Amino acid sequence: MQELDLRLNGKTALVCGSTDGIGRGIASSLVEEGANVMISGRNERKARQVVGAIGSDRVSYYCHDYQDEHAAKEIYEATVRVFGSPDILILNGPGPQPMRAVDIDRESALSAFKGVTLFGIDLVNLAISEMQSKRWGRIVSVGSSGVVEPIQNLALSNISRLSLLGYLKTLSQDVARDGITVNMIVPGRIDTSRVRNIDQHNANIEKVSASEVKQRSLDSIPAGRYGSPSDIGSLVAFICSTNADFITGCAMRCDGGLIRSL
Repeated sequence: MQELDLRLNGKTALVCGSTDGIGRGIASSLVEEGANVMISGRNERKARQVVGAIGSDRVSYYCHDYQDEHAAKEIYEATVRVFGSPDILILNGPGPQPMRAVDIDRESALSAFKGVTLFGIDLVNLAISEMQSKRWGRIVSVGSSGVVEPIQNLALSNISRLSLLGYLKTLSQDVARDGITVNMIVPGRIDTSRVRNIDQHNANIEKVSASEVKQRSLDSIPAGRYGSPSDIGSLVAFICSTNADFITGCAMRCDGGLIRSL
């Protein structure tokens, strides 16, 4: 069978939160499809490791703090210096800390909103005009199944990602005729360090073992396994391709059947 040509050669992608987990899987998939990729994250040692592991001259990195109000501008300008303005913008990052809704205060809510929603809006505002001038662009956010079915003990993630989704859905209508698509990927349980930490956090609350929490999760997934970062990476690569020109304004699940609703 002939491989599907995603036609990403020469495109430039800025992949936020790509030193580990889902972001790293997305970055690897985009490089495999021919894109130039700017890796970003908070940890320079991890960023260097990712660049070395991918082993391509089409990859660079820039490290920053998501809470810094200048972070979006700095990472955007770093991408432009190395590869030119991004054609593809992947909004991904460290999720807010686990927290029950009854424990949220103003400070924690503002921190989550700044790190997820405002950071995403800032980056879009920087990148969108060049995408419009090229009449081609892809904006993809990595959300969470919590935007469809709120997850207990992840209240900060639920509210910040839902607010970003509302913004992106509205944005998709504004730029559809400019050749720009805007979508959110909704992962289920993916085998990453964040999910393992969440399992441990829930285990501590319930006073059971992390393995027991994980087994309950596995039992709830019809596919019978956690997803892998490459599962998400493959989907994102397709959504970013020219083959997906007519897909926009969507929240697309990749969860092994975890969410039962349509």
